[in-house]
Amino acid sequence: MTTIKCNGFLTKCFRITRSIRQGCPLSALLYSLVAEPLGLAIKQERGIKGIEIEQTGKESKIFQYADDTTIFAREEESVKQVMEIVRRFCKGSGGKINEEKTAYMRFGQTTDLEENFKFKEVKEMKILGILMGKDEDKVREIMWEEIVGSIERRLNFWKLRALNLKGKVLILNVLMTSKLWYFLYMTSMPVWVERGLKRCFLDFLWVGKPARIAYNTLIGMEGKGGLGLIDVEQRKNSLRVKLVKKYLDEGNKAEWKTTMGIFLNKCGNLNLGDNVLWMRTKEWITKGLPMFYKEVLRAWGNFLITVQYNVHGRENILNQPLFLNTGILNQGKEIYFKELMEVGIVKVRDVLYEYKEGFLPMQYIVDVMEEAKEEFNKQELKTKYEIIKNAIPKEWIEKVETMEGGKEEKDVYVILGEKLWFLKECTVKMFYVFFRDMIFKKPVANKFWQKTFEGLKEEDIWKNMKGEIIEVKLENSEYYIRQRVLFTDVILKKIGMEQSAICKVCNEEEEDFLHVFLHCKALKDFKEKCKTIIVNLGGEQDQEVTELDRIIMLGFDEKEKNKKVINLFIMLMKKVIWERRGIAKQEEIIMDVWCLFKRRWKRYIECLYCYFKQEQKNKEFDKVFTSEVYSILKEFEIAFPGTE
Repeated sequence: MTTIKCNGFLTKCFRITRSIRQGCPLSALLYSLVAEPLGLAIKQERGIKGIEIEQTGKESKIFQYADDTTIFAREEESVKQVMEIVRRFCKGSGGKINEEKTAYMRFGQTTDLEENFKFKEVKEMKILGILMGKDEDKVREIMWEEIVGSIERRLNFWKLRALNLKGKVLILNVLMTSKLWYFLYMTSMPVWVERGLKRCFLDFLWVGKPARIAYNTLIGMEGKGGLGLIDVEQRKNSLRVKLVKKYLDEGNKAEWKTTMGIFLNKCGNLNLGDNVLWMRTKEWITKGLPMFYKEVLRAWGNFLITVQYNVHGRENILNQPLFLNTGILNQGKEIYFKELMEVGIVKVRDVLYEYKEGFLPMQYIVDVMEEAKEEFNKQELKTKYEIIKNAIPKEWIEKVETMEGGKEEKDVYVILGEKLWFLKECTVKMFYVFFRDMIFKKPVANKFWQKTFEGLKEEDIWKNMKGEIIEVKLENSEYYIRQRVLFTDVILKKIGMEQSAICKVCNEEEEDFLHVFLHCKALKDFKEKCKTIIVNLGGEQDQEVTELDRIIMLGFDEKEKNKKVINLFIMLMKKVIWERRGIAKQEEIIMDVWCLFKRRWKRYIECLYCYFKQEQKNKEFDKVFTSEVYSILKEFEIAFPGTE
């Protein structure tokens, strides 16, 4: 039960039926309606001087988001008028300022403002969770130190849990990296944060030991040998590209676009405006820009290789950048002549006649260079000018010469996954996949498996590792096997942790990877029984030994009704082989692997059956473990509940 305070009076008690903050789903919307007059009153009061955005004449006075209000006032008199409007608003609406949460910052030569209000003065403040202050670099460092520290403390807690590799990746993706996205969208990320987080994540994944699987492999999709670990840097890049997408959307009238346009126009003092977005900018071009916009242009520049656009309108073509433009290519590469850019030759219009056909004469380019530079090579300059003339698309020149107008905009497309998309249709996930795939490293194990099994495709190595009847621990065990990162005695001997590489089970041959699962003589009877079961469940009777070995190591991929059972059987088979090998090494006991397998199978299926029954999925269980499967396994004294 609860009550609501309205204009100083409490309502009657009523029951809360929705788990929504403040008790009502309309609360936030109603507050926005009530707070709107305050914003309008401050905006429309001419006596209040806000912050002017250079080159636009626009003035910003107030920003409101739900119950958070931020006000910019340029003069002390403006502060007084703001407080008067706030007092009138509170009196009329019944609202009240939360003085404990309200603070102010002074910039420049502003005098003490204690006479106007009793709010505390601060040097930094959080606005919608983002720390802001006079010293941008300082507050950014403070904010990120706090965020990284929080993540490290949380990970130290999770280190106390017995988690497998897939479980750890899940923790990082869901509970850790997700805390960063809002901050990444709003502010820049220092390099030390990227490196620190990566080091922290690797330490968590491998318990401070050397990584057994490359980081750039783990970030890949599961179907290619990765685990889908989210890479913070590539996620940041995808958010920066999303910002450019929103900037290029003419339907988006957000106020931040004006500020971004100003910084784009400052790039390299080239005065290209937002046409700089069609360049793969160099570091000297972005010098002097805030770090956030440097990140935007760097990410967008890398993404440009997949962007295509149709330039419409004569003015649009004339204002296109000449250099580093993915639309103006020489032998498939962007042209870049820094000395010409430094003297002001940066746009298509700088080399074309504007009101008649043809390019400007070579002498004009020479005159411009002579005026700006004391020494230059005329012959070299002539060669570069010819390259420029040949690189500009012929259709652009035709449109300029025919004085063709048309719409002054661009149709921007993106090629992702061999498919053409409108940029405005693309999502952050699509951008992330592009950046992730740029740095993804194929598993080292791919070459081993392709060498072992002739004609094997890379994508076939990473199939059949998941399913509703495969528990996470079994998935994790199978992933380690497919990646070939288990420490056999051959490897342990090489690193000085074993004196002998001879197999502790058969005591005859060296224990390398394939010996453990396929070639050990102590596995002969066990393998024969398992192969017979695999064939009876769905395999072909006349399959070659190498093909059966491939099925044992990489799973069963035929479209058979018992495929799920076969792959579960194979995964558990390998897990038991490795378990028996561990017992032989540590306890010097050679267990009967078939008996061990039957016990593990029985326990696994009992737990699985209980889970399906608890989730009321008995029918799903019966679809997988049919009476046919039961009868086949029963011949080998392998049983399970629920299907008799």
